[in-house]
Amino acid sequence: MNSSPASPVADGAVSDPSLHRLEPAMSLGLSDRLIDRMVLIASLVSAACALVLLQAKVYPVSMLVDALAAVGLILLWLSRHRIPSGRRLACLALTGIFVAVPAIVFNPYSPDGYLLVAGVMALSFTNWSGPRALALPVSCVLLLAAVAVGVNLDWIQVTTDAPNFSGRPQAWLIVCLTVVLLGTAMGGAIFELKHRLLGQIELLESGNRKLFRFAYQDAVTGLWNVEFLARELERHRAKGVAHQLMVIELMGLRELSALHGPMRVDQLWREGVELLRKNLSAKTLMLCRLSGDQLAVWAPEAESHRLEEASQAFMAHARSKLSLDRLGIQFHAALVSFPEHGLDLDALRRGAQVALQRAVAQGPGACVAFAAEMVQQLHEEQLLRERVRQALDQDGFYAVYQAKVDREHQQIVGFEGLARMRPVGEEQVPGPATFIGVLHAEGWMTQFGERMLQRILQDVPALCERYGADTQVAANVSPALFLSPSFPDLLQRLLLESGVSPSNLIVEITEEVFVGDLQRLRQACGALRDLGVQVSLDDFGSGFSSLSYLREVHFDEIKIDRSFVQRIETDRRSQMVLSTLCELGRDFDCRVVIEGVETAGQVACISGLHGVCLQGFYFARPQPLEQLLGP
Repeated sequence: MNSSPASPVADGAVSDPSLHRLEPAMSLGLSDRLIDRMVLIASLVSAACALVLLQAKVYPVSMLVDALAAVGLILLWLSRHRIPSGRRLACLALTGIFVAVPAIVFNPYSPDGYLLVAGVMALSFTNWSGPRALALPVSCVLLLAAVAVGVNLDWIQVTTDAPNFSGRPQAWLIVCLTVVLLGTAMGGAIFELKHRLLGQIELLESGNRKLFRFAYQDAVTGLWNVEFLARELERHRAKGVAHQLMVIELMGLRELSALHGPMRVDQLWREGVELLRKNLSAKTLMLCRLSGDQLAVWAPEAESHRLEEASQAFMAHARSKLSLDRLGIQFHAALVSFPEHGLDLDALRRGAQVALQRAVAQGPGACVAFAAEMVQQLHEEQLLRERVRQALDQDGFYAVYQAKVDREHQQIVGFEGLARMRPVGEEQVPGPATFIGVLHAEGWMTQFGERMLQRILQDVPALCERYGADTQVAANVSPALFLSPSFPDLLQRLLLESGVSPSNLIVEITEEVFVGDLQRLRQACGALRDLGVQVSLDDFGSGFSSLSYLREVHFDEIKIDRSFVQRIETDRRSQMVLSTLCELGRDFDCRVVIEGVETAGQVACISGLHGVCLQGFYFARPQPLEQLLGP
């Protein structure tokens, strides 16, 4: 695999702009505009010479040659946009020789033909190198020598009134040598200057390449960096063509770097880029490394679904060939459109970041296209986080209590404390599922659990005074707080501060607690039981964990999930499952609480079950402490 930064763009989508700037200087050739002007001037001069000769009625051959040269050069100038500059320059030089030959033949002692040949020789040395630069000068020298021999041997008749040079070969030799020396001196001087300038330009080009790579390429992968992508987007903004930009994010690189070192991460980047190039083969494709864990794919001519398909293929190949699952690396991708979603790179990256958050929520390998409404949703989520944080800092949560009723005696035996958020002004108060989700996502559950536990313990004495000294109140505790080594000490301190007997408190946990170490869970339950506090397993039966671990850890109470109650009125299988779960709880010496009882029909279906407690809207909705205490 070639990871050299010499070829950072797939399939030649973008090239080094410095090469385009240095290309004219490398040849030291004439510009297109100057060549066109030379062709136009030469055509006008040839036409003028032809008219003068026609008026004077002399040199009919030269007159015809000049006229033909003028017509040819005018046609060349008119078709200048279809003929390359090199060919136009060659035609100009050949036309010069074509005009110079008759001038020398019919007036060999006049300098105009020789000077024209010398100019052609100098033009050759200026614009070409190697054999191409010597072709025209050698041809001109041979032409002059042939003319000299022809005149000397009377093969070429000179029909002018000027002195006849045919008997004076020395004069012809002096004229030819003078022209050759003049052309050679001019061409040699220009060639030497050109050689020196080329040496300096090569040094400048080498330095320019190094500076360009340093400024616009990533040192590890050889890809373009953020600065180059921003410049290219700025350059394409004026064209008004919609482009697609895909951002791929790698998660888990920090952990990989900590375990295996930065060199392993760099190697993974090189292998991934090579694999991505094979899956994304668009001709106008640019790969760019945005940051340490993000890669951008810019394809102006590729449709969004083409990029999405290629990204999915790349991720599938990457998992198998790069062993990403074993390394703990996950991929997510986002699609944004230029200029619809932003006119500069910063705006596009913000949109891509929003879409990446949605991709992370959907799971590994997801690719999400950005939409404008995502920004509004993100803004609302940010406001919700701020609102929950404010409530957590300013005692904005309070407890409500839902009664547990003994089925046989139809009397209240306990309560479950539930958290609610206090409203501020006319705002709509977020529900428990909403703010609990925010607390979990932000890592605030431990702090929230401590405060709610403290609040519930402050209300327990009043509930015991109103409903009996044996009334038990359950408080939900997050797995992180429950498994914390300091939780037993915290609970003991709160019990002492509130004056609540440990037997009046039940700590409820969900099956998420089983994700941790089983031995640690046993120790946590044992520590609470040593304090006299009972432990309840909430949402029992909703997953396989609670069923498999029930034999490993002893709980004082299990609360059967509401999903087993919803269809017991019409589904006999649900009745059988509910009855089996209740018997299972009693066999493990656990008190059984059935949640979600909402109708009289459900109560009737449960009437055959003994030794259970019921909880649900049929008996009571969650109520604040003031309503439970009554007038």
